[in-house]
Amino acid sequence: MKFNCPHCQKVLNVKDELAGKQGKCPFCGQAATIPEPEIRVVEPEIKVLGGDAPRQGPMSPQKQAPMPDMEEPRRASRTARSRLRLILPLVGAGLVLLLLAGYYATRGPSPVLPPEEVEEPLPPELVKQIEKAIRNLSHSDVKVRRSAALILGAVRDRRAFRALADILGGGNKEDYLVSHKAAISLGRLGYEDAGPILMGILTDERRYQATRMGALTGLGTLRYKPAVPLLIKLLEDKDDSIRSEAAHALMEIGDPRAIVPLKKTGHPVEAKAIENSD
Repeated sequence: MKFNCPHCQKVLNVKDELAGKQGKCPFCGQAATIPEPEIRVVEPEIKVLGGDAPRQGPMSPQKQAPMPDMEEPRRASRTARSRLRLILPLVGAGLVLLLLAGYYATRGPSPVLPPEEVEEPLPPELVKQIEKAIRNLSHSDVKVRRSAALILGAVRDRRAFRALADILGGGNKEDYLVSHKAAISLGRLGYEDAGPILMGILTDERRYQATRMGALTGLGTLRYKPAVPLLIKLLEDKDDSIRSEAAHALMEIGDPRAIVPLKKTGHPVEAKAIENSD
């Protein structure tokens, strides 16, 4: 839509949906109002017989409204870029997990490795991803930190083990949103010396429930049999979520010592699963 500036009569071209808004004319700098669409643009007329060319009079005040503020599109653009910066690390984490899954799928299931076992070297690309994930454990965005903890659980590597163990060191500054994932990932790595770390979390009632839940999941995934007596004791914990996850961990470990306690504490499904695995 085109209309004349009421001050300098320059023709201004704007979108129809901006009708009724007000802003400064880019030519004369005076406040101009965008008219309703039905108002036609009249170019300055020149008399054929001489005289001054008549000009359109100023538009009526009742049809004036502000022109669009150009700062709004800039703010929207900045917001979009900020969201993109948050999303890209998460997308990258998903791609890394797919890459790792494809790599380890060709090597069979994850074994439980003793601490002293020497592992075969990883491909350079995976080493770079491990190092990046370790750095991301200190990222300012909690979503990036959680994704990094999950990525490290997919890589059987001592660097990943040490980084996750450091996260679970806890203390007064425990990041429970990340430590939950770190505990799960520590169990997935398959190292026997992860067991005492995870058991230490369970025996420390000052730890967050989310971290303790992650430790239970990690012990079940690790199938750490020295934890069976502790897990049986947790079947009578005051927290229903802890009791349920302890029962599931015992089922994953599959130790026959847990069958009777599971039945007594109302977990017949888990007890039956252990019986059927013998």
